[in-house]
Amino acid sequence: MIDRSISRGYRWKVQGRLAVVKYAGVHGIKPAAAQFGLDRKTVRQWRDRARGKGGVGLVPRYRKRRQRRIRAEVVELIAHARREFGWGRLPHTPVADARAPGEGGGQDDHSDRR
Repeated sequence: MIDRSISRGYRWKVQGRLAVVKYAGVHGIKPAAAQFGLDRKTVRQWRDRARGKGGVGLVPRYRKRRQRRIRAEVVELIAHARREFGWGRLPHTPVADARAPGEGGGQDDHSDRR
């Protein structure tokens, strides 16, 4: 049974990891990694953390989100320049092909060749 101290959002993930660790305990790390499509190092890490702290050790450890390298004021200036002066391509706008149809870029017509 999963410990109640584990956050509700992670219980299914921890349960799956426990299943992998149990499988590895019976069959070994390499077969468990192959069975579940994981790296052997991952299975070994989970096994060691489960041995040390039980189910709580298998709670995901996500990294802290990094701060932006560009300040918010600079991002706003870039967005303004793109809107006002048309610099750069705006996100989610399709790139149109400047060539007219038949002026190259597509498949060449070789119907007159043999």
